[in-house]
Amino acid sequence: MNRLARILLVLAALHLGSSGCSDKNPLGTTRLVVSPDSLRLELLSDSTTFTVGNSGSKPLTWTASPGAGYLTLAPSSGSLRPGDASRVTVTANRSGLATGSFTTSITIQSDAGQSAQIAVRLDNYANANWVLDHEVVDAEFSRATNRIVTVSASPPGLHVLDPVARLSWSVPLSLDPACVSVRPDGHFAAVGHAGAVSYVDLTTFAVVRLYTISADALDIVLASNGWVYIFPDGPDYILSIVHSLNLSSGLETPQSGNQIRAGLVGRLHPSGDYIYATDNGVDPPDVRKFTIQGGGAGNLYDSPYHGEYQFGRDLWISDDGTRIFMAIGSVLAVSEVMNSDMVHVAEMDGFLWARWIEQSAAAGRVLCVPGEDTFTPAPSEIVSFGWPGLEFRGTVALEPTLLDDGTPDGIMADSKGRFVFIDAPGTSAFAIVHAAPPAGPARWAIARLGVSSIP
Repeated sequence: MNRLARILLVLAALHLGSSGCSDKNPLGTTRLVVSPDSLRLELLSDSTTFTVGNSGSKPLTWTASPGAGYLTLAPSSGSLRPGDASRVTVTANRSGLATGSFTTSITIQSDAGQSAQIAVRLDNYANANWVLDHEVVDAEFSRATNRIVTVSASPPGLHVLDPVARLSWSVPLSLDPACVSVRPDGHFAAVGHAGAVSYVDLTTFAVVRLYTISADALDIVLASNGWVYIFPDGPDYILSIVHSLNLSSGLETPQSGNQIRAGLVGRLHPSGDYIYATDNGVDPPDVRKFTIQGGGAGNLYDSPYHGEYQFGRDLWISDDGTRIFMAIGSVLAVSEVMNSDMVHVAEMDGFLWARWIEQSAAAGRVLCVPGEDTFTPAPSEIVSFGWPGLEFRGTVALEPTLLDDGTPDGIMADSKGRFVFIDAPGTSAFAIVHAAPPAGPARWAIARLGVSSIP
């Protein structure tokens, strides 16, 4: 008998009085011993162990069976020589379990008619978010691949996330990222840095090329035409241009008439022919349209307004390309005709300003992550509007995030929304949240919501 088996049998013997073991044979034949007599699976633990031993003088065969389908045992049977012991791993499958505590038992039986029971308690938090192993500097979602792409610093990296299977792939970057853009087909991404752009293959998870550019990226747009468009960072009083980078040649191509103020951020129109962008730091901010049909970005015109409506901060475009949603709540129509383009058509009430807006015709929703300011911290909720009517539908709370703080049950932290995405079928929404506990480091996580549960 090896040393481990002896130690386990000594420990098991200490629990014989409470193990629930019944012995129909006298000592000197076989004796089933089980330890401990109770188990607990905490919120952050999906597995634990117990031991089965034979303290008699003859071999025995044993089987173990859980009293609930959410537990599995490995191994669930075996044979033991006199003095030997086996360790059994108990694993919990939490899928489908509600929040709460569940009690059951494990029954162990021997071929000599002996039996023992172990009481099991499982504590479960059904809405547990997927806690990420990196911070999120910026993020985008590809409906074509159902993947979230994030970039992080410390260390610099790009991360491809499968929010359904909870799988991730990481690509090291040589410079700290400022922003990321995913090509419409979901196969490549461009990462903006200070004075550089990384072009990343999202299929092979490798940096294809690092380009040197003459700007520090604030925002970036990767189109399907082989070009990347960089909106420069810097004080708003500095006149600048949209930097157009040809991925094939590696050259920046200046385009006449595209002079802008630093601080502009933009989005690619679903047609792939235009970029719409909005000012930051300029008073009053405006919305601008750029053509990219010739490769380099060309400034076409701005909106017909000058302070009449709330623009600035950021903007998003509907998946059919007919509407622009401004961060402050204004909604603009999109048209190929200049006089009908960027025309104010609606206001979305229900938030001061939006950190992120996501629209889905398949889901029939426009979802908004409320921003925060000095007076109103970002609530732990998503604001919902109907589509195409843009009627206010209500809010849905973001569940707290369970964080590992070194204790068995962890700690709950409020989930502050930062991004929200809707998948192609319109059935699931994925919110990237920032979870900051009262004590300890903050973490980033992904919450998955069924669209049918959103007002």
